[in-house]
Amino acid sequence: MYKERPMTPRGCLTLLPLGAEKKRWIEDRLLDVFKRWGFQEIVTPIFEYLDILSLGIGSELIEKGYKLTDRSTGRLMILRPDITPQVARIAATALSSIRPLRLCYALNVFRYEEEYSKQREIHQVGTELIGLKEPEADAEIIAMAVEAIKTLQIKHCSVVVRQTGYIKGFFDGQGYDTGTVNALKKAIEKRDSSRIQELAGMKAISKKQGKRFLEIMELFGGEEVFKKAERLVESRVSEDALRNLRDVYGFLKKYGLSDFISFDLGELMGFDYHTGVSFAIFIKDFGYEIGGGGRYDQLLERFGSQCPATGFAFDIERVMEAMQNQGTGGDIGRGDFIIIDFTKDKTKAIELTKTLREKGYNVTRDIIRRNLDKSISYAKEVGIKKAIVLGSRGLKDADALIIGIETGQKEKVELRKIMERY
Repeated sequence: MYKERPMTPRGCLTLLPLGAEKKRWIEDRLLDVFKRWGFQEIVTPIFEYLDILSLGIGSELIEKGYKLTDRSTGRLMILRPDITPQVARIAATALSSIRPLRLCYALNVFRYEEEYSKQREIHQVGTELIGLKEPEADAEIIAMAVEAIKTLQIKHCSVVVRQTGYIKGFFDGQGYDTGTVNALKKAIEKRDSSRIQELAGMKAISKKQGKRFLEIMELFGGEEVFKKAERLVESRVSEDALRNLRDVYGFLKKYGLSDFISFDLGELMGFDYHTGVSFAIFIKDFGYEIGGGGRYDQLLERFGSQCPATGFAFDIERVMEAMQNQGTGGDIGRGDFIIIDFTKDKTKAIELTKTLREKGYNVTRDIIRRNLDKSISYAKEVGIKKAIVLGSRGLKDADALIIGIETGQKEKVELRKIMERY
């Protein structure tokens, strides 16, 4: 039996008008926040030469990337799987004379995912702050992310802050072989205490080291985490990392964000990429982080310019889903008015439409000939809030009928007073 093939590739997002308008609304407001903080928008190429971009992306992203050949040169290209390496390349070359450099973007990335539920095209809005190593720069990025979430009217936001250097200090100088390091990372990532104990029992690590790793895995919570973390420190790397994290938190408190912040010093996310403070943004009762980022001080060096940097990005699809779960943004994308005109002379309808549009309203004219019920049904289907009816039976030439599309409530109003009301 013939099975119909999908009309679009799996993992690509199709947004119908109201969804597309919501996406644009979110992007505009996020970018507006970033620009108020002094960030400037940048647009990067949708594909790059693989040998150039691979300087800034790991083997996993290269493997997930969609590749194609440049017909003119024969060189292999890749659809961008990440924005940050592109920005790093540009910052290290075309914009190398500007420090600090504050850039933002609203772009999509492409990654092959085997899991059916995962997106292969991901829409991101993010920022990169390049040229500052100070803890205040990390705090600025986190504070800006929280302000952006508030702008979207999303409630119950929390930020989990990490410090990669802290846990790295417990690996440095221990002489672990590659297999032990990988086993430890996997166990810590999964919070698998039995595996840590097993490694200690096998003498791959000492019992003392095993105990420390078990305690590190429990370093999650508020400001009280610092004292617990201090007691475990046994290297300069961990000590410096913890001091840096305290400094960042000090600035976050000046921003008034202590209630939004928690810490997880046993998190390995970005272990081989982040070089300092990193963070993830969560919403209560929503199972995924909606954004995150952190410090990547070694990336620009790969493109010829040694320079500290930090940044973050929001996953727009997840932001939209979180808003839907909270019931926020329901009016986004809905039109304000539809003008339904039954008069022969369309002058008044055109003048009314023009005036309302000049005042900033979204106005649709229902040009097609049909009865009022069908016009109202159409308005409801496309998400319009109110109808203004002219020339309907029982209305004088100077009158109009205003109908709430969702409620069905009707009100007869003098045409001239519509201009005074709206």
